[in-house]
Amino acid sequence: MTASPKAITSIEYTWARATLGTIYPACPEAGVTQGITDMDLAAHIDDMDDVLPCLTFFGLRMFLLIIALSPLFAIGKFGTMAGLEQKDRDAVIGRLGHSNIYLVRQMVMALKATFAMFFAGGEELQAICRSQEPNRAKLVSLGRKNAA
Repeated sequence: MTASPKAITSIEYTWARATLGTIYPACPEAGVTQGITDMDLAAHIDDMDDVLPCLTFFGLRMFLLIIALSPLFAIGKFGTMAGLEQKDRDAVIGRLGHSNIYLVRQMVMALKATFAMFFAGGEELQAICRSQEPNRAKLVSLGRKNAA
């Protein structure tokens, strides 16, 4: 949906789409043709404004602002997340997510955690999750390693 939410400004929404679209993209090779930007992100952001405490929602807005303005510091390119190509957005999120500064890493994790259930609740992803049997060969064994 292209409509901007009422809870944030149109430029913040553009930054949110760019940032969250990088974190939760479509992945056609895995059968997920719908990324978070193909969902009703504006309505979800408006709903979050209605239910979250003011300070918490303000924090999310600040995280989006800081990440949107971080390409200059993360990859040395002047511009915002919305003005970058996809590979550069991936590089920015990767660098921020692996930063030596705890707060920087946590900004990325907070956005991932906040929007994870919204993305996972999409109809297409839900249908894929319900229709597939788990591939037992790909599951990680969590027991002790056997001595050789």
